[in-house]
Amino acid sequence: MEKSREQFWLRRISWLVWGLLGVLLLLLFSVFSRAWMLRQTLQEQNALLRPLLTTEANQHATLEAQLEYVQSTAYVEEWARLRARMTYPQEVLVVPLLPSPTATSTAMPTAIPTMTPTATPTLAPFWQRCWQSIRGESR
Repeated sequence: MEKSREQFWLRRISWLVWGLLGVLLLLLFSVFSRAWMLRQTLQEQNALLRPLLTTEANQHATLEAQLEYVQSTAYVEEWARLRARMTYPQEVLVVPLLPSPTATSTAMPTAIPTMTPTATPTLAPFWQRCWQSIRGESR
């Protein structure tokens, strides 16, 4: 009787150990599958973001080159000549004047259109506009 009781407990413990091993295997498989799915989504996002990264790197290089040019004396000289219309002391600045059209005696005067004022729409009070936006009424 003692031997059968020992066998019963040994059998029960072995079933318990096998059950725990099964649960651990299921948990391990679950964690592995989640990690695999996460890896797949990260690879997809990496593939989507890689072109953006190269675009931004190109834009960064362009901006770096532009910064280097703006900090150079060549840019200052170009700006002074084109925008500020400055010259060296021995140079003369020539500003061409465009001829203005003159009216001739045979030309008829053009009619100037008159603007008629339009009524400006009055805004509803704030609380009415809020109520209309909540109810989905559009004007």
